[in-house]
Amino acid sequence: MAIPFIYLIDDDEDDREIFGMAVKNAIPTALCNAYCNGKKALKALNNSQKPDYIFIDLNMPLMSGREVLLKIRECPTLQGVSTIVYTTSSNPADVEELKNLGATHYFVKPNSLNTLIFVLRELFSGAALPYLINGST
Repeated sequence: MAIPFIYLIDDDEDDREIFGMAVKNAIPTALCNAYCNGKKALKALNNSQKPDYIFIDLNMPLMSGREVLLKIRECPTLQGVSTIVYTTSSNPADVEELKNLGATHYFVKPNSLNTLIFVLRELFSGAALPYLINGST
């Protein structure tokens, strides 16, 4: 398995820390850059190697996850990057809207670290996962 290069865009500091721990447990050699808002992440994406995965929180100040996803989808150098909406919202309207905007997966934040580690391992191994990954059930 190749070493995954991951971006996490999430305004919640605790969620960023938990996600980082889960990544290190799932694939100890993985590289994960975490950003507290979409503007900082997009600036970094323009000056960085192309990541394999971008996880985007849906509800953030300054720039919503929807806006971030649209900017990523408009960028020719980021075509083909797996973009995963990573959110607490399981609203069916959100799920459908983000699918239509081009998200690769919609991942509802799980209640347990072990569930997050399991899903990340599956995702990074190339397992066929459904569009909606509901980690909270």
